[in-house]
Amino acid sequence: MAAKSRTVKPSSNKFCRSEDLSNEASVESFFVLRLLADLGYKDAEIKTKQAIDELKVGKGRQKKPYKPDYVLLCKGKPRWVIDAKSPGENVDDYAYQGASYSLLVNQKYEDNPVRYFMLTNGFLTRVYLWDKEQPVLSLRFSDHVDGNTKYESLRGLLRAEVARSGWADTGERRPTTEVHRIARPGMEEVKKTFYRCHKIIWKAEKVSPQAAFLRFARILFVKLWEDRKLRDNAEHLETIGRGEPLPAEAVRFSTRWIEQQEVHEGHPVDRILFRQLVESLEAEIQERRRKRIFDTDTRLQVSPGTVKRVVKELEHQYLFGIDEDLNGRMFEAFLVATMRGQELGQYFTPRSVVKLMARLGRPIASRERVERVLDGCCGTGGFLIEVLSEMRRQVYENGSLTKSERASMLDEIANEAIFGIDAGQDPPLTKIARVNMYLHGDGGSRVYLADGLQTSPTPSGTDDAELRQEVNELRGALEGGKDGPLYFDLVLTNPPFSMDYSVNVPEEREVLKDYELRTWGGKNRTSLRSAIMFIERYYDLLKPGGRLFTVIDDSVLGGKKNAFVRDFIRSKFIINGIISLHGDAFQRAGARTKTSILCLTKPRSSSDEQTDVFVYESRYIGLDDVTARTPPSVADKARQNALAEINEIASAYGDFLDGKKGTWLVDADMLSDRLDAKHLRPWSVDELEKAWSKAGAGTGVLSDLLDLVWEETTVQPDEQYTFLRISYEGFAERGDERLGREISYNKIALARPNDIVVSNISAVYRAICVYPKGMDGVLITPEFTVLRIKPDVKADPMYLWSVLRSSAVIAEWLSAATGVGRHRVGWDLLKDQKIPLLDYATQKEIGDLYRNADRLEEESVDNRKKAAAALKTLDLDCEVARDRLDRAKPPR
Repeated sequence: MAAKSRTVKPSSNKFCRSEDLSNEASVESFFVLRLLADLGYKDAEIKTKQAIDELKVGKGRQKKPYKPDYVLLCKGKPRWVIDAKSPGENVDDYAYQGASYSLLVNQKYEDNPVRYFMLTNGFLTRVYLWDKEQPVLSLRFSDHVDGNTKYESLRGLLRAEVARSGWADTGERRPTTEVHRIARPGMEEVKKTFYRCHKIIWKAEKVSPQAAFLRFARILFVKLWEDRKLRDNAEHLETIGRGEPLPAEAVRFSTRWIEQQEVHEGHPVDRILFRQLVESLEAEIQERRRKRIFDTDTRLQVSPGTVKRVVKELEHQYLFGIDEDLNGRMFEAFLVATMRGQELGQYFTPRSVVKLMARLGRPIASRERVERVLDGCCGTGGFLIEVLSEMRRQVYENGSLTKSERASMLDEIANEAIFGIDAGQDPPLTKIARVNMYLHGDGGSRVYLADGLQTSPTPSGTDDAELRQEVNELRGALEGGKDGPLYFDLVLTNPPFSMDYSVNVPEEREVLKDYELRTWGGKNRTSLRSAIMFIERYYDLLKPGGRLFTVIDDSVLGGKKNAFVRDFIRSKFIINGIISLHGDAFQRAGARTKTSILCLTKPRSSSDEQTDVFVYESRYIGLDDVTARTPPSVADKARQNALAEINEIASAYGDFLDGKKGTWLVDADMLSDRLDAKHLRPWSVDELEKAWSKAGAGTGVLSDLLDLVWEETTVQPDEQYTFLRISYEGFAERGDERLGREISYNKIALARPNDIVVSNISAVYRAICVYPKGMDGVLITPEFTVLRIKPDVKADPMYLWSVLRSSAVIAEWLSAATGVGRHRVGWDLLKDQKIPLLDYATQKEIGDLYRNADRLEEESVDNRKKAAAALKTLDLDCEVARDRLDRAKPPR
């Protein structure tokens, strides 16, 4: 008898109360049978478990006997199947059983009479097409009431009269000729799309940029997961490869699919696609084949409407790519497009730097050996994915491998050869790296959340069981079993520049005590920078003959305070190469530090000696790392320049390893102190003296032409003073103003007209001026060097000024200056500077051209003032107007 409709309370639906459902039997009695009665089925049409045939179903090779709880029979044929579960069971875990059982039943008939199967635990009911493991309908406990959209959909689909008709009037959409266009986009298009997606989530969900990044990463993973399924279907892959559209039914990551599912499920991307993805990954985690990317209870945390907007942006782009490496590059493009200059910027290494270091490192994957590679501070996994791609390429291009050998090597590369470690938890860098690795085809099972500087990784007291297991697994791998510790063939890394470890912090003291560098050279240090600690750590982890390629702060290579680190490097390693990177290579990663790539080899024996070294100063590496809004033509040019230089450096380094000589070769004797490239390959204007002579110029030295002067003055506490500022264009300007009592400098000076004033800090940016008339009383701080032409010397100050601001002279200062961030230029460096000396008449002609330009500029300024004064009669700049402007002025 059909159940009566009644008023529904929050804890009940039209069939039962929630407290009535305690086990599988109660789900059948109080829910399923009442549902079937409401759908109009007669008792004779309901076949119970006792009368149902048992069939062997399962996944893969494992088959187990199975039969559902109910089969609905209409006109002598089975029409649909129901299996009830207890309220605590996850119905999705049994979808394969329903699909497999329906298939086996349909094989006994010509017309496939079983159209649907249902799984329910009373609180969640899912309806599936007989040959699918994805639901077409999902209902919660409270949905089963008259008038509810989902329940009415269920009735329309499964009511008895429809089943008796052989599903003739279900209203179900039959396959049509509707198609879905999907194509692989270009990198710039992807960057812009990802930027828009990130902005959509950021604005719509009212979250921080970092939170928006993590939420979009989940949606992107779903997209790539679905695209990977298309890739795994040979027919679909071929269709995409031809540039033809797919049948619309084949694409689930689409607004069309969402709208179909929304009739039955309020948030289908989250509750169906993302849940299936998480459960699939979880199964691999339980089998110890993968490290965690998402927690089991992770949700998209993005509203359905926002998800649909993001899907609309992405649905026609095929991101997994016919090229196996493309999908990971797309993910990286997302990171670049959305997070540079924000919370995650510090964790990125520019792609051209990564590619160059991987080319220099030459990881090997052959039948004879697959090298082990490590990045102990892997961040988002840039080096790991580059090595993964390179090793896989070698395997695919090796025509001598059998199919089984290839499969075995690919598995070893993905799961045993590439190790990453990072301690970053906010954001969760190891999870991001695992996503990055996974989307490159596989990998990530050897990416660990741990402190890469711990010589014996140890879980902390706050780590959960899974993380403790992970850290213990890493320790076991590094310490090894009966075969001894695990050593690596190659390290590619970019350690953090500024982090340090101090003996004043107990946890850090425990790490420091294991490092020889702490007492190297007989000094007991209370702290060490992590970047130099990693050098020692990698030495311990490398095999004899193992290679280390690391980005290093130039202060380590050239600064006086780090002489002990250079001594350690010379004692422990063979230095093969030093490649200077452009000062702006890491600008978008938030670092203004000058860096280099240090190429080292761990000696095989004590008899190995230092050889001549490869030294190269790059110009374009890292500058391809442009912003998302950079015009495509400019971005393409930057990448082309970087790629050309990568090829040039890699080829030259290969020649170096083969024993050839080139302009990049530096004698081993040069390595005794500083190791920075500008010191090892210095530039001097001496190389131009022949050209000077040919042009009729002699050679002068600044100390013979100019005196160092310091005309000290005193300041009065209550008087206002102005400080000198020199622009990069070489002009003296009035700078900050201070009361005398606010001036903290121990000494202050004045300059005279025609004095040459050099900014000690910014001289390398051409901040040098000839002190002009009309700036009497402007103060000079000790951060400037004031030079005056000697009384017995006939020279033009503007000519000398122009020579000192030339590229040749500035380049020589950069080579000689010991600084690596701010290159200080003082009298000790200036006094020995050689410059070309033309005859005085020619000097004056050149100087007069500059002075005339200054005069014309002054006239221009004066004319503008006169023009403004001519308007004063109109009162356009009156006090009231200026006051109103100041109050209403918008922000800059």
